[in-house]
Amino acid sequence: MKKLTCLLVLYLACIVNVTAQQTTVKGVVADTTNKKKVAFAVVLLMTPKDSALSYFTRTDKDGLFSIKNVDTGRYILQITQSLFADYVDDITVGNAEVDLASISITPKSKLLQEVIVKSGSPIKIKGDTISYTADSFQVSANANVEELLKKLPGIQVDKNGQIKAMGEVVQKVLVDGEEFFGDDPGMAVKNLRADAVKEVQVFDKKSDQAEFTGIDDGEKSKTINLKLKEDRKKGYFGKLEAGGGLDNNSTGRYNNAAMINAFKGKRKLAAYVMNGNVGKTEMDWRDEENFGGEGGSYSMSMDEISGNMNYTWNGGADEGADYINGENGFSRNANAGLHYSNKLNEKHNINSGAKYNDVQQTTGTRNYLQTFLPDTSFSENTRDDNWVKRQNLKFNTTYEWKMDSANSLKFAGNLNFIQSQSENTNYSDAINEQGNLVNNSDKLRTNQSDRTNLRMNLLWKHKFKKAKRTLSLTTDWRYSQVDADGYLLADNRFFDNGTFLRRDSVDQFKTTHTDTRTFDSRLSYTEPLWKDFYAEVNYGFNAALANNNRTSFSKTTGGKYEQRIDSLSNNFDQSITTHRMGLNLRYVKKKLNYAIGMAVATTAFDLQDISLARQYNYDFINLFPSANINYNIKQNKSVRFNYNGSTRQPSLNQLQPLRENNNPLSLYIGNPNLSQSFRHNVNIGYNSYNFLKERGMWLGGWGSVTQNAITNTVTIDSLGRRVSQPVNVDGLYNVSMNVSLFAKHRKTGIQFNGGPNVSVSRSIDFINGLRNKSINYSYGGYVSLSKSKDKKYDVGLSVNPSWNFNKSSLNSQRTQFLNITTGVRGTWFITKNFEIGSDCDFNYRQRTSGFDRNNNNTIWNAYIGHNFLKKTLSARLQGFDLLNQNNIINRSVSSNYLNESISQRLQRYFMLTITWNFNKNGKPVGNDE
Repeated sequence: MKKLTCLLVLYLACIVNVTAQQTTVKGVVADTTNKKKVAFAVVLLMTPKDSALSYFTRTDKDGLFSIKNVDTGRYILQITQSLFADYVDDITVGNAEVDLASISITPKSKLLQEVIVKSGSPIKIKGDTISYTADSFQVSANANVEELLKKLPGIQVDKNGQIKAMGEVVQKVLVDGEEFFGDDPGMAVKNLRADAVKEVQVFDKKSDQAEFTGIDDGEKSKTINLKLKEDRKKGYFGKLEAGGGLDNNSTGRYNNAAMINAFKGKRKLAAYVMNGNVGKTEMDWRDEENFGGEGGSYSMSMDEISGNMNYTWNGGADEGADYINGENGFSRNANAGLHYSNKLNEKHNINSGAKYNDVQQTTGTRNYLQTFLPDTSFSENTRDDNWVKRQNLKFNTTYEWKMDSANSLKFAGNLNFIQSQSENTNYSDAINEQGNLVNNSDKLRTNQSDRTNLRMNLLWKHKFKKAKRTLSLTTDWRYSQVDADGYLLADNRFFDNGTFLRRDSVDQFKTTHTDTRTFDSRLSYTEPLWKDFYAEVNYGFNAALANNNRTSFSKTTGGKYEQRIDSLSNNFDQSITTHRMGLNLRYVKKKLNYAIGMAVATTAFDLQDISLARQYNYDFINLFPSANINYNIKQNKSVRFNYNGSTRQPSLNQLQPLRENNNPLSLYIGNPNLSQSFRHNVNIGYNSYNFLKERGMWLGGWGSVTQNAITNTVTIDSLGRRVSQPVNVDGLYNVSMNVSLFAKHRKTGIQFNGGPNVSVSRSIDFINGLRNKSINYSYGGYVSLSKSKDKKYDVGLSVNPSWNFNKSSLNSQRTQFLNITTGVRGTWFITKNFEIGSDCDFNYRQRTSGFDRNNNNTIWNAYIGHNFLKKTLSARLQGFDLLNQNNIINRSVSSNYLNESISQRLQRYFMLTITWNFNKNGKPVGNDE
């Protein structure tokens, strides 16, 4: 019977060969371990659509095979041999002969030595995507996705919620391939349950242009995609959470939240509300860009390889006056959000949402600053108390329309309304190195502002009949308006060797109106030159228009703020236009991908000082070289190199010749004669994974050298007053390296994550007319050990050291200090429904001559939890900061400054939280087995 079957297969193959084209597929099959040729292996060619057999042969005694007269097209190549694992690959057969060269297959004995095969492998690789099976990593009952990510090898989540994967910052978190609550990575990971996720996929998302053309342009963003379980894609699920307790002062503490998700196929509907007063503002780590200070503007820079323009908000001297950091101080917040996305059909896709945020916060910060001058030094102590109330309403929508097989259109829009009020009281004193008082100051500043930010983006894409020949047009329009006003009251006292000299008082009312409009467009055409080699020609036009009108008033004899102060008022217009032409040549193969490119851009500055009737005009011509190489050594091992040159334009605040006195002891003056800077950027990376052995390594290196960098010249007089102005300077550089390793010891089950990092940077500024070169070194790393046993325990230990070293040409004394954070955590499952947990961080900060205070602290938290009703209902009693030592301490060294700040935080409090998890999708929420 076997002989008859074999003859039948050979007969069918002969029939196919008779009618085939004149194309030959050949190769040689070898053993991966000893490189010997594999004889009598079966070689099959099957159609991709239905895996039907098309061609068949066997290797000879030397491992060679040849299949003649094969039709052109795509096939599945399969090689089987009883002692070896099956080999499967996709191949394309053209008119020319296909030589597959040497094909390596792995003995089954080798596979058995390296891995125990079981269903639900915890980590898998397919192409450049790493997939983690969520249920293979133990998390506590009712955990969110953020807790799950912390358990995955190669992924880190810091205290601010920033996510890093393989040493790179994650820019997007998708849910089933779609954005969730806009582009906010924090919403998905904080508010989706871990047990709703089937897989966590990590990959480098290609740019829209590369996904459209099929030509990899080297632009990628680290992305996480959360694939939901099938039963969670229908019906609804969510949670209700209520928590209350007391702090040290018997003040009531609360944190309440509700979220519901209603998913049906491609349709996703989600909503949440939350409020609390325990410092959880639910702000994403990137939200600061939405809350830049008054008087700022968008600065414009050419984007790396693509040549697109980037716009970055640059605030004035007030920048961040009403920005809220949830870690600091004491805050009360209320948040709500709504998300809707749906793939209506094959042509239409929509993704939209709205978010509302209302936060009120008080903070208290103590700042200690040392300033070094060539002939003396100052020590400054500052007490800063701040109150902020801010309301923010944000809308976002994305609509995609696949018009036909050749054309598509994508629209994305964001609209943001922000209202804020703030009040800041500040006391400072400065002491010289002899211990004598130089100055002291009391200051009160109030501010209220209304802001509107609007952004719209339109992308049209067209594919020609010829493969890889494409045309695309993208336009991006942004509008920002800020209207603000407030009062500045200051009492500044100056001393000569401790003897009172004089007093300066400030009583002013200030108004600000800022209007910024930017337009960016890019037309791109790609053409295949020959096999695997492509060209892209592009043209871009960019325009940035801005107006900044700032006015200060003093009191008249009638007691009203009606006297305009000309030296502190200015109306300034900015117009920057850029035309850019570029050519990129790219070679793309399965293993090797490289490109070189060059662009030429002309930039025209038109600056008008309306108040002083002055005009400044500048024209620049810039070259933008670029090169990148990506080489996949193996499926799980690759190396990359990128170089590009980019410009950065000065911001409106840096250009406007206005004396800013929001801090009367530290004045700022713009410089309309600034030039744009040019930065050379280099990026290298190496990745190697072996998930069969559960180990891997990621290595990254970054470096930049900046020409015409924008820095400051600072004048400090004998009374401690500063005047700063931006200037251009050469010689700035920054170099850093990061290594991330992970490994799991099979016998003990202990998982290791860690690696070193180092950075070196040089900055240059001018202090009292002297050139000051400062070099900063930072050496650090992290080590994490963890071990868990399903339904028994989950424990971990981490150590994060950092050593900072600075030397400055104006400071003969080198400054260095060591910080070490050691963390211990543990969760013990006493029964299947009862658990206890604790985490403790000990922060060591080395004392120095400048930082001689004992600022070590230990933050200890603990909880007891119990689950009811098959884990749909849970109760948790938590104690936060049991040792009552919680505060925020930051140290920094730069230029001729040494700084340490200590900010108040909510300290010891206790809270009882009840959580109800519900769903209606045919499966219980809990996994109470």
